[in-house]
Parts: sequence; structure tokens; C-alpha cells
Amino acid sequence: MAKQIRDKAHLKEVYAQCKALKRPTKPESLERGYQLEKILEFVLQDLEPQAAYKPKGEQVDGSFFWNGQTFLLEAKWHAKKLPASDIYAFKGKVDGKFHTTSGIFLSCSGYSDDAVDALRYGKVVNVLLFDQTDLDVIIENNIPFIDVLKYKLRSAGDSGDPYVRYNLRSPARERAKPVERTVSEHRPKDDEADFGSASDPMFLLVSTLQLSERTLQDMIKQLDLHEPISMQFKVVSNRQFIPQMLRASSMALASDPTKNFMGAILLVSEKQFDQYAQDYLHEVLHKNSIAIDLCVVRLPEHQPGSNLLSLSSRNAKQISTFVNELLANGTAFYNLLGAKNMLRKKLNGADWDATDKTVTLIDEATGMPFKIDNFSDLQSHLSDLACNTASEETPLEILKDTEHEQDFDDLALEILAEFRHRLNELGWGDEL
Repeated sequence: MAKQIRDKAHLKEVYAQCKALKRPTKPESLERGYQLEKILEFVLQDLEPQAAYKPKGEQVDGSFFWNGQTFLLEAKWHAKKLPASDIYAFKGKVDGKFHTTSGIFLSCSGYSDDAVDALRYGKVVNVLLFDQTDLDVIIENNIPFIDVLKYKLRSAGDSGDPYVRYNLRSPARERAKPVERTVSEHRPKDDEADFGSASDPMFLLVSTLQLSERTLQDMIKQLDLHEPISMQFKVVSNRQFIPQMLRASSMALASDPTKNFMGAILLVSEKQFDQYAQDYLHEVLHKNSIAIDLCVVRLPEHQPGSNLLSLSSRNAKQISTFVNELLANGTAFYNLLGAKNMLRKKLNGADWDATDKTVTLIDEATGMPFKIDNFSDLQSHLSDLACNTASEETPLEILKDTEHEQDFDDLALEILAEFRHRLNELGWGDEL
């Protein structure tokens, strides 16, 4: 039977013994599970920990209390990665508790992809995922558990991602800073660096792919743009950091009076970034009030087995349309960007009820909630809201001029498309 951990030296010794069991027998696996409980009791000793207990109809490995919040804890050390079913079961326990309760799941064997997505694509993220790398920094590198918890809470709050490893803050990560280049839409030679004019409209180009300047230049040459632009290029090493990168970089560009910042383009591999990932990214941006016009471009592989990527004709048209529309809107009288961000905020704050097939919004005039039970009414309401927001500062003579008419139904559809997964839950996805 596992013994109490005496001190930090004993903690490291016991933890090393657990890690050394590469192919444990069944008795060894059971013993390692008991040792893990003792390890966590020692790590959490300053946080009012409670050992395993059994509320009616369920089993909870333990809990602790910190900063006015209760955290339920479940820990596993299996041979294989944890499946989604275990995450769903634990999240159900957390959902049934008081609203200030969150969950921490520790799997020393890691998680399957669908297990992580079970939380990422859920309506409410209230469970943080820990793995062996987190225990390593806590026990082997003497990092306080609270420091790791605060980092994960802050990262989840910023990005909506419940699975951010603390060891990504290591010196190695600090050295691997994002690559930043500025590329002009017009360049005299492939091997020259023309950073463009400060007066040219600026677009932020973010990618999870390591792309050379020449590759970027070849891509840009495929675009059919109405006027010259400049681009600031940044590489993000992991897609879970895309929201932070977009927020920090767009805020820096928008606040720079020498930059005419317009919007952002995200280049990703279509094999690694599917439609669900794209919908999730938009939801994270909305939840964190990251107001930015974003074009997500999923690039196909250039050829089997090759890391080279290029724009397809569809990609080039997608980017060209996005850029040209923003260039046109940048000199238009309508506040289309403000209208889009207002609709995103409205939909993100709405109550999407998949059971009743309704969307509940708040009436701005009365402050009272009201329900919409069909897609057509939802689109019409959003179109009216967009029209009011976009037109409120537009001179009357411009509103009367048919040359400047705007189709707000299309704008409402564009924003609704970003909430496709929510619409699918209501059975309205085919209306897009």
C-alpha cells in the first residue's frame, strides 16, 4: 500500500519510480495509481484538498479549493491515451455542481484527439486538462502547482483551449519566437526585401506553416488585387496559439498610427485544420472580444509526400475577394466592420437551445429576452441590426444614393456561417 509522501525529496523519488514502470503488471499498475493519489495529496497540501469521495451515483477522485472556487479532480495513469468517453463522464460530474465549480483532469498517458476535441467543441469549457509534462515541471522543476494552474486558466480564458501545456513556457519556447517579416504586394526581385510603403493598406498574414519569402511572394502574385497592399507575416508554432497571436498582432497594428491596418489572413493546411477547427477558432475570437476581420485559408498539399504548399485557384479567389472587399469598405461610408463585430457579439451572447430549436436574444430597447424559432427570422433580424449599426454615422445624402446601397442580408449570412456548428445543432445548417 502506498505511503504518505514525507517531503520534496521523497516526492521526486516516488514520482521517478512511477515513471520508470514502462510496462507495469496489473498489481504494479494498481500500486502506481495509489502512489499517484499520494503524489497529488502532497502537491495540493496547501489548497484544502479532499480525498476521493462518493456523491450519490458517482465517484470523484478528489477536490481542492482555491481563490473562491472549487476544483474537482480526476487522475489516471493508464497505458494508453485517454478516450473521449472518460472526459465526457467527468465533465458531466462537473456540470452537475455549483456554477463556481471547475474540473481538472490529469492523464499521465495523454489524451486521444477526440478526447481533447470533446472539450474544445463543447458549449462551455469548464475542465482543464493536465498531463505528465505538467507533473514533470511541478515535481522535477519545482514549479508551484498554483503557477501551472494560473497559467492554464489564463490560457483557457484567452484562447478557449483547455489543453495548453505549461512546459511550452520553457526557455526553448522563448527562443522559438514567432518569425516576423513584412512583404510587399509588389517586389522588384525574388531575392530583394521590399517592405512597401507605410501608406499602403496593411494585412496581417499568420500561418502555422513555415513558408519562405519566395513562397509567400509566389502566392501573393496569384492574387487579383485592386491596389497595392503590404503584409506583415508571422508564424505560429502551434494552432492553439492562433487566437493569442491574432489578438496581440492585430491590436499592435491597429494602434500604430503609421499602419493602415485592414484585416488578417490565416494560412493553414487543410489536412490539419478542418471546418470544425475553423468554426471553433471563430467562436474563441468572439468569446474573447477579438474584433478582427479574418479570412481562414486552408491550403492543399502541393503534391503527395511534399511539404510544399501553394494557393489553389479557389484559395487565390478567396483571398482576393476578402482583401478587395476590405479595401473597398475602407473608403466606404458604411461601418461594415462595426456591424459585423456587433452581430458576432450578439450571436455569441445568445442562448442556443437545441432542444426547443430556438435562439434567445436580448432586445436592446427593452432589455427583455425574446425567442426566434426559424432561420429566416434570425437572418432578417440580424440584417436589420447590421443595417442600423452600419448606417448610424452615414450622411443622409449617401443613404439616399443607390450607388452606395449595401446588402445586409448577405452580411448577416456571412456572420451566421461562422456559427455553422450552432446552426447545425438547431437543424438550420442547410439554410446557409
